[in-house]
Amino acid sequence: MAAPVAILKSLFKLLGLLLFFSCSPVNTPAELPKIKLEELPKWTWPVIGDTTFKEQYEFNFRINPFYLQADFDKDGISDIAILIKEKKSGKTGLAILRNGHTQPSLFGAGQVGSYGGDDWAWLRTWKTETILPAGSGVQTAGDVLILFLQEKEQRVPWLFWDGRSWQWKAD
Repeated sequence: MAAPVAILKSLFKLLGLLLFFSCSPVNTPAELPKIKLEELPKWTWPVIGDTTFKEQYEFNFRINPFYLQADFDKDGISDIAILIKEKKSGKTGLAILRNGHTQPSLFGAGQVGSYGGDDWAWLRTWKTETILPAGSGVQTAGDVLILFLQEKEQRVPWLFWDGRSWQWKAD
């Protein structure tokens, strides 16, 4: 009778050790990266380092890369699109900074009436394209953001600058 009791005690000790080590800090989820302005192009610092912008928005690292550089307005200088999250609501979206401009264009991230809605949680991944397929019917001034949705069967929207304003087209 003593042997089964000793086995049970050993099993309980083993179970206790397993629980102890499974709760160790080594197994906690990784923290989101913290970036410094110096890691982004220098020309973006005055805009995204602005107190008002920093109080309302934070970078969104849900998608890698969390920013893309392209020449959206075809002025020969790289612009940048950065995934952001509105701090107050937690709604996601993006800020597009055109090089030489002091105000970002905001999409989603709590912006009511924005292309794609006020929360871009639907965004699965993204890329830029310089050359669009024949017959696209899109006249752009520069590179185009292609936005892929969580639901792969849905239409893929494009966001682009037409020389005067941002435009939205669902392919």
